[in-house]
Amino acid sequence: MVRAYLRAQTDCLSDPPTTEPTCFDTVAIGTELVNLKNALTSAQAMETRVVGEIAPASIQMQGVDLASDPAASPPVVPTVVLVVCADVSGYNVVDKAGQSIVPPDRAATSPLEVSVYNYEYPNQAQWRVGYVVPAEDSACSG
Repeated sequence: MVRAYLRAQTDCLSDPPTTEPTCFDTVAIGTELVNLKNALTSAQAMETRVVGEIAPASIQMQGVDLASDPAASPPVVPTVVLVVCADVSGYNVVDKAGQSIVPPDRAATSPLEVSVYNYEYPNQAQWRVGYVVPAEDSACSG
């Protein structure tokens, strides 16, 4: 799921004017789905696009909780938390003239904490990335 989520960053943002708002629906849910749709809207308005891809340099399991009570408020759903070292060295955001808008001193890797949820567990096809934040206590090695 994390690989599909990262691939969607390129697939859905490489040609924003023709991308449907539903492009991220198979890889994200909740907060992260809203964030990705906002990124698409912003790219369309600013006439930017992405080139290249984000590759997972490493993925480490941080925690698993398969408790499920979808009727609770807020719902309790199966959750997997991962620390992902994202290799962004081949990923760029360019303006309509094709010029990079990424700071030249951006790190080649970015540690992320990725929470993946399944609102329809045990259906394995329903895992979605729901929350992504910088992994404050982690560093990408190598």
